[in-house]
Amino acid sequence: MKLLFVVPRFGPEVVGGAEVMMRGYAHYGIGPDDEVHVATTCARYHVDWLDDFPAGTEMDGDVTVHRFATGPRDPARRHELLAKRTAGWHLTTTEESDLLFSDVWSPDLQRFIREEGRGYDLMVGAPALFGMVQMASMANPERMVLIPCIHDEGAAYAKLIRSVLASVRGCIFNSVNERKLVGRMVTVQRSAVVGTGYHIEDRPPISTPIPTGRYVLYAGRMEPAKRVPVVAEYFTRWKAARGSDLRLVLVGDGPWSPPAEYGAAVDMVGTFDDDERRHIVAGALCVINGSEHESLSNLLLEAWREGRPTLAAAGSEVMTDTSSLSGGGLMFGDYGEFALAMDRYEADHDFADRMGASGREFMEREYSWDAVGHRFRTALAHMAP
Repeated sequence: MKLLFVVPRFGPEVVGGAEVMMRGYAHYGIGPDDEVHVATTCARYHVDWLDDFPAGTEMDGDVTVHRFATGPRDPARRHELLAKRTAGWHLTTTEESDLLFSDVWSPDLQRFIREEGRGYDLMVGAPALFGMVQMASMANPERMVLIPCIHDEGAAYAKLIRSVLASVRGCIFNSVNERKLVGRMVTVQRSAVVGTGYHIEDRPPISTPIPTGRYVLYAGRMEPAKRVPVVAEYFTRWKAARGSDLRLVLVGDGPWSPPAEYGAAVDMVGTFDDDERRHIVAGALCVINGSEHESLSNLLLEAWREGRPTLAAAGSEVMTDTSSLSGGGLMFGDYGEFALAMDRYEADHDFADRMGASGREFMEREYSWDAVGHRFRTALAHMAP
């Protein structure tokens, strides 16, 4: 098949669960006879959406990447409308349109989709909440397979989102929980549950030093939406109360940074390439994800791949279910539960290692690229015209 992946950001330098997943599908989820193209913007960071990469066509291995400049946006209008929706107001049709065009989009990319889209057997778009992906879906719904990456939040219930989900050729979900969530909102034409794939083989050697000393880890976007401030505050309280020498290492980038009063308890170390990141994950006592809005959680899967246990927000149904299925981690709802889990991991390293090993077995069985690639190819074959 000739496939076009539609994603707002793309490339080895780009950090983000959906973006990493889409790049993985483009390289490892397809068959030997498939031809893969990507339509994306020139942006690297999701915070400012500046055009950091040049427009034009480039190669990422065997994948042809078409980059387009981002279009004009109105962040203030977007913030106003999102606040209104969060407060429980239903947006008018005009307001839904304003919200769509105040999000990231690209006039040149949309023109490419309209003019070239029918030359592809299927388009694969993600995440569904981005205006650019919604526009591409509306331009060629009969060829679009959406990977929604939807969480149980207000934006997911918008009339426009539900219309797009119902109109496209099919949806590929990251988890059973996500498929159930969408199924409560709308009937999709075709569906499959696939998830994100990982290379499970041993870590390659690296020359870059990893963090020294004892630490727990969060890796991902540094922003309040991911509840990074909550994790940092809980950990700092626990460390002060227990007198532990552990510190919280933060890997990634974004608008949030730890306040000065946290001192050396919270160490923000920036971004790393894939191999370096694997070593940093492997060195952690445990890996923490405080986000309550996850369609799967790449961070938990990364931890289990390296045999490390996890501590995840109980407010995320998908992380609760995945942690239970894997036996790879504990959950927390408030500070008391966070502290009890940290006490257990700190006091019994054998227990932590056993949970990590259980998570690793789960990864080998369910989330190797052999397993995920097979599910992805089967899903596309089922949805192809």
